Amino acid sequence: MLCSRCGKNEAKITVEYATDIGAVTEYFCEECYEKRRSPRGAPAPQQAARCPFCGNGMEDYLHSGLVGCAECYRTFAAELLPYVVRLQGNEKHCGKEPSGLPKYEAAQSLREIMARLARNDLDEKEAARLRRKADELHLLLFGDEDEEG
Repeated sequence: MLCSRCGKNEAKITVEYATDIGAVTEYFCEECYEKRRSPRGAPAPQQAARCPFCGNGMEDYLHSGLVGCAECYRTFAAELLPYVVRLQGNEKHCGKEPSGLPKYEAAQSLREIMARLARNDLDEKEAARLRRKADELHLLLFGDEDEEG
């Protein structure tokens, strides 16, 4: 990626900040980043990033331990990731999976079969077998929809 300022050199430094129109990310090469700093060598003052939806910042999360809204997870993804991994052991939410429930397992199998069929990489015989299995699972889950009462 090229530098946001000069457009010539490869960007090595990322700066994120909030504005009235939303979050802004700029990419700088080392030379342009140094020019951006104040004359005394101190970094130029930056406004702390805020969530464009709820207005909370990372400092609010660090103070309360609570994220303001779902958009905060996107806005502060890089900063929140270490905390999320530490708290839940994984970076992605997996939810709870009830075990031993036939309908849950049937629904899971149906989703997997439908995903395989959607890829269109099966031969006709295998695709037909999977469609029959999907029909059986659909019947188990939803019953006969043509039946009245």
